[in-house]
Amino acid sequence: MKTLFAVLSGVLGAGLCVATFTGCSSDNLPEVGFTDNLRILAIKASPVAVRAGSGPVTFTALVADPKGAGRNVTYTWDVCLPTQLDATGTRCATTITTSTATTASLTPQFAYTNTFTGAAAVVVTLSAAAGSEFRAGLRTLSVVETTGADIAAPSLGALRINNTSGVGAVALAAGATYDVDVTVSSGATAGGFVTWVTDGGELSAARTSSYTNKLSPPNVAGSYKVYSIYNDGTGGVDFLTRAFTVP
Repeated sequence: MKTLFAVLSGVLGAGLCVATFTGCSSDNLPEVGFTDNLRILAIKASPVAVRAGSGPVTFTALVADPKGAGRNVTYTWDVCLPTQLDATGTRCATTITTSTATTASLTPQFAYTNTFTGAAAVVVTLSAAAGSEFRAGLRTLSVVETTGADIAAPSLGALRINNTSGVGAVALAAGATYDVDVTVSSGATAGGFVTWVTDGGELSAARTSSYTNKLSPPNVAGSYKVYSIYNDGTGGVDFLTRAFTVP
């Protein structure tokens, strides 16, 4: 049943400025494993599916803004009933609720409590705007019958760089290659995979079926981040971010 709850545009949708959104062009899509501008990397829902009339469901986005220097970003969450795209690119038949906030947070959240009396599917869209940059991403939420059960999202435990646990920044040397790995505390599945992104240097792979990767830091001194996004293959998502520095 959980396969009904899969994300439409991926956890990771290339800034999630994908073909389902107007104003997108293949010329400006970033590389999957690297970002140097404002970008929505993932949107997770907890729980992944919810019973009719229950909630709230907490949506949390993972946003990268490496050149933003801590600037405010305006986030707009829209919940709507889905329909086919029309000539203007609109995919909402009926907007249920909208919420807008301006904050420096790169993990914005939105809580939604459904009022359905039976099963339904809704589309949750997030737009992020700062300066001249605009990004948008979406995911679906399935509301199951009142006799159904909420389905919990997976949970990541730790993101390690060079075998260093914790949450603090790790100092790395340019010209070297380091192991990075992430642990899944709960909700791991055989079809799960990890999407990796960095805003500095290079990763060996943008997606792995294992929980490991390799990172080559840039040759420029500074502070950078590695992002790991776990997708259980059926819509469940969790993510972690770890900072590193190059002296």
